[in-house]
Amino acid sequence: MCLIRKFLRFFLKKKMRSSSLKDSRNIIHQVILYLIYRKNSKLLKRNKTIKNSFDGKRCFIFFTGTSVTDFDFDLIKGESVIACGMSVVHKDFKKCNVVAYFDPGPWEPRSLGYFDAIFSGVYRSTLPGCSIFLHSTAYPYRNEIRSYREQDTYYFASDGNYLSSKDICSELHEVNNIQEGSLPTALAIASYMGFKEIYLLGQDFMTDPVIYGHFYDGFHETGKPSDYQSYRERASWMIEHVNQKGSRVINVTQDDKQTSVIDSISYQDLKDYLG
Repeated sequence: MCLIRKFLRFFLKKKMRSSSLKDSRNIIHQVILYLIYRKNSKLLKRNKTIKNSFDGKRCFIFFTGTSVTDFDFDLIKGESVIACGMSVVHKDFKKCNVVAYFDPGPWEPRSLGYFDAIFSGVYRSTLPGCSIFLHSTAYPYRNEIRSYREQDTYYFASDGNYLSSKDICSELHEVNNIQEGSLPTALAIASYMGFKEIYLLGQDFMTDPVIYGHFYDGFHETGKPSDYQSYRERASWMIEHVNQKGSRVINVTQDDKQTSVIDSISYQDLKDYLG
């Protein structure tokens, strides 16, 4: 037993912050910590404190499709926004009232550099009180993130993917099965926090035609709906799941010429509605 303790002490010992998060521990440390925390349910219990914290309210989910490149974010000034992934680098990000931020993926050794850069920016660019969701595998690195705010940080963990609408587990204070992509994760967060009217911005994979690319990479290409048949099917299951919890999901399209496979509203109609 003594040898085991010494082994764990050696391999789990925190090392000094280096120039990048991915170099702050060697690969053996990283792998061990990943295995320990990837399904660590103890970290999830605090999520109950924000469950239904926006009960009955409206929110906008900020995705990264090309349709948000020139979106007028003044239009939703003061509205609650849930943001994800690389949305923090958008030129108008600071115009948003971001109440929650997330990235669905685990902190694997190969992605530590990405998470370090993104979430350091997230903490700097959001106000105190914004709920920032990190995968449970981020826990050992939390104090090494620049501008980290412990009081605003929550954890979630995933165990597999759902295979139909009937087996979705989305309670964020439990190990879930919805973190295979940004759309189901975002919808789960919005529903968990109590939002009943949920608008999707930059979710271009749910439109016809499908638009490939992101606002930050300059890539824009029209694709075929069949390329995203599986994605759309899984998205429809998640939408059905949150609908059953009393939430309505609406996709925001660029104009009336663009259709959506789910309930939708054009930018102009949204402007008229909010105005």
